[in-house]
Amino acid sequence: MPNNDPSIITPERFREKINKAQRDSVVNFGLYFAVTPDSLPHLQELAPHVIAFKLFMGESTGGINYPYDRLTEAFEAVAKTGKLLCVHAEDQEILDQGKEEYRSQFSPINHLLARPPRAEVEAIKYALELSYQYGVPLHICHVTTRDGIDFIREAKGNGFNVTAETCPHYLFMDFYDLIKLGSYAKMNPPLRCYDDQEELWKGLVDRTIDWIASDHAPHTREEKDKGLNNIWLAPGGVPGVETTSPLMLNAVNKKRLSLQQLVELMHDNPVARFGLDRYGYVEEGNVANMTIVNLEKPWKIRDEELSTKCGWSPYNGWTGRGAPVGVVINGKYYEL
Repeated sequence: MPNNDPSIITPERFREKINKAQRDSVVNFGLYFAVTPDSLPHLQELAPHVIAFKLFMGESTGGINYPYDRLTEAFEAVAKTGKLLCVHAEDQEILDQGKEEYRSQFSPINHLLARPPRAEVEAIKYALELSYQYGVPLHICHVTTRDGIDFIREAKGNGFNVTAETCPHYLFMDFYDLIKLGSYAKMNPPLRCYDDQEELWKGLVDRTIDWIASDHAPHTREEKDKGLNNIWLAPGGVPGVETTSPLMLNAVNKKRLSLQQLVELMHDNPVARFGLDRYGYVEEGNVANMTIVNLEKPWKIRDEELSTKCGWSPYNGWTGRGAPVGVVINGKYYEL
């Protein structure tokens, strides 16, 4: 993600980040470059080096959203690169209205009320319209609403070049968790209701939603605790990269989807969309990357056992069955 500190909106910051990642990372990776008014002149230069471009239609952590009334210039610029555009889809005008209405109310539920489903739905509709107008391959990040899924399903049926994702926290948590966990369950878009959650599962099964993403946002306890008495002071987002696979494998064991469907959602579809075919399949000449899983392995998520530097998870104490037990990365085996 490009909304780091500092945000990845210049070629210099992009090169600094990619050099650090190449030095420190065990796994293969690709980086986004943020689309902002200031970064537009650099899109062509960086297109060969990015995995995709990321555009925040609505304000989120990092404050690098694109002015909503100028989104046409952003889509037109990305179209010239031929790259995939991944969007955070929330309508900024609706977010501004919600912030104005609820900013004097500090409980967690007001974060949900200030970012209603309509904000996501209207942004998805507008992104689809601009994608079609300018011929931009579009990916919609972290979908949370049943109406949003319906518009994506309709667009796919009409031949639009669009894919979509959702995240484990939207599949396994709802707004009651926001009430219970407070700022530790604050995220953008917010957790929704049970009916939206069930539509997400249907969207996975009927292939309207193309993959599962962790949307890993490892904010520290110190940052999250700022929202204990005022939800607006806490950043949005939760850690998720190391809990995604166990949660989804447990869902396979519970018959919410098949193992083959999970392989498509967490491997085949993103590999195809990002053009990573050399990394995607067990074939001669490809990079040897694999994940070995044990569907019977029991697990319990414990904050103190996590690898993430933030040291906490919204799933602390959750139990399940099915987990990765080893990985092969570039031909080298690592036991987990």
